[in-house]
Amino acid sequence: MLLVSELLLEFGQRVLFDRLSFSMQSNQKIGLVGANGAGKSTLLKILSGDLKPDSGSITCESGKKLGYLPQEVTLESQLLVIDEIMTVWAHEVDMLREQVVLEAKFASGDAEDVDFERYVEICEVLSGASIDEKRIEGLAILKGLGFSEERIHSRVDELSLGWRMRVVLAKLLLQKADFYLLDEPTNHLDIVAKDWFIQFLARAPFGFLLVSHDRYFLDNVCKTIYALERGKGTFYPGNYSYFLEESAAVKERLESDYAAQQREIKHKMELVYKFRAKASKASFAQSLLKGIERMDKIELPPDQSNINIKLSKVARAGRVVVTVEGVKKAFGEKKIFDDATLEIIRDDKVALVAANGVGKSTLLHIMVNRLSHDAGTIEFGHQVTWAFFEQDQGLVLDPKKTILEIAEDACTSIEARQRIRALLGSFLFSGDSVNKKIGVLSGGEKNRIAMVKVLLQGANFLVLDEPTNHLDIQSKEILLEALKGYDGTVLFVSHDRDFLDRLSTKIIELEPAGTTMYEGNYEAFLYAKEQKMHKSAVALAAAAAKQSPEKENKQPSAEDSADSKRTYELSKQLQRLERTIAKCEQDIALCHKDYAEHTYGTPGYNEVAKRAQDAEKQLKEAWLAWETLEHERITHTKK
Repeated sequence: MLLVSELLLEFGQRVLFDRLSFSMQSNQKIGLVGANGAGKSTLLKILSGDLKPDSGSITCESGKKLGYLPQEVTLESQLLVIDEIMTVWAHEVDMLREQVVLEAKFASGDAEDVDFERYVEICEVLSGASIDEKRIEGLAILKGLGFSEERIHSRVDELSLGWRMRVVLAKLLLQKADFYLLDEPTNHLDIVAKDWFIQFLARAPFGFLLVSHDRYFLDNVCKTIYALERGKGTFYPGNYSYFLEESAAVKERLESDYAAQQREIKHKMELVYKFRAKASKASFAQSLLKGIERMDKIELPPDQSNINIKLSKVARAGRVVVTVEGVKKAFGEKKIFDDATLEIIRDDKVALVAANGVGKSTLLHIMVNRLSHDAGTIEFGHQVTWAFFEQDQGLVLDPKKTILEIAEDACTSIEARQRIRALLGSFLFSGDSVNKKIGVLSGGEKNRIAMVKVLLQGANFLVLDEPTNHLDIQSKEILLEALKGYDGTVLFVSHDRDFLDRLSTKIIELEPAGTTMYEGNYEAFLYAKEQKMHKSAVALAAAAAKQSPEKENKQPSAEDSADSKRTYELSKQLQRLERTIAKCEQDIALCHKDYAEHTYGTPGYNEVAKRAQDAEKQLKEAWLAWETLEHERITHTKK
């Protein structure tokens, strides 16, 4: 579908793309990866037509439609979200209005001025899905991206930047392009929305080339990786984990070839030095020297894999680091959570998870005394000192100060001051870069210096509100290794699934009613939740089945009222639905176990995914029917 030939782009003396040539098919699902500055976003801009290269050509197959999502889009609209979504079909909506007018003329007998050819054209265009169906499709995507009913009926210009970006993404997906160019589409999505988006892209008939710094996302949606490095591009036929394995093997072979070439050069240069002073061997020495000059020299990429962060020891806190008991919070009449109760033990790495809008950041701010609470207590343990990582670094970093000044201000000891340069270097700030002003840094750079600031404070309890925001994969790896090696306690919020899985030792789930603690990482938490739901459904079905024989044998007498008969029928139907729900829950749990037996993308994996999808659909339908009948049963019982 896309054919790129001899693409060249230079910035001053730097060659960003050195005659790139490649092709992409409309059904390929490709992840675009590379170090910071490799040109990932620039390549997407060129492919979309927003930027012209110095030379080279880009050809898109005739009749194929490209969709492009930049990293940030300014969407200014006074429409409600649902109405903004419907602008995707503005042409069809206008046609529908025109069709109504024409049909009204037909009905009134005033058809002399009707353009019949135009009417036929409109009917042909509108013969597909109706506008109502398109509205339903738009609502489904909005809800998948995390929009509540309240937000769906809010004005776009009243939303935050993150929610506006979700509107842009929803509109783009509804355009149904043949191939998408997506630049960090998950930047503003929480875990729930990311999981929905993963499933959406996995099932989608279209292909895409996307940039993401979320390793779990790349592993689960991309079947091919295109890696940019030093102006060149290489395809890897697999997901991101496969790319890491293969690129490591390629690097190992390159290092071996480099070492062999260096030995050859050294040997030849020794001969040159040995024979160049002898008249009889001078021509031979000169020939060797020219041969060395003509060699296609092997260059090794910068090696940052050996970055090793050694954090200083922190004061040992008491066994219980913090106890939160019965904390409540509401903003006006809007209740956020009602009974947040938790206990964090020394050395734990605890992830706080919740559905969007339940109040993860709010609870963290309350714990570090940056926000008041309505009820409850918070008590820190013996010798606990905390440091807080703010989600919005624009609130806490002075834009006029340099990176080095921010780090120096954070130091609480002479030892910490001696480690400033080493820690900055570990977080990819070296040389003159430490003299950059905060105001000119990217979001990722601000997050890295903010984390350095937190680590230099020597606290033994870190409270981190989305520290992975805006970080690329390499920076996340650096942060992950730093926190895994940290000998204090961590409470954190993150929407990066891979980061959650690899760092957390416990999960606290925050819900409007309160909190629940789960042992293990995020995968263990999901499994525990599934088991909990399954047991509840089984218990409900068992209770219903225990009572069902009596109910099924009971025959309504002739004297029973119509309402009593209906109540009896409803009870029987509800019991059947409860058994269906329990069966679906069991089938879904079995599917999740079966996933481990298959490689992603294989026929076996796809078969399990299809079974899980069918079971989830049946489960939703059963619950919807149960809720409807239960409401009717309660109404009849009260009569």
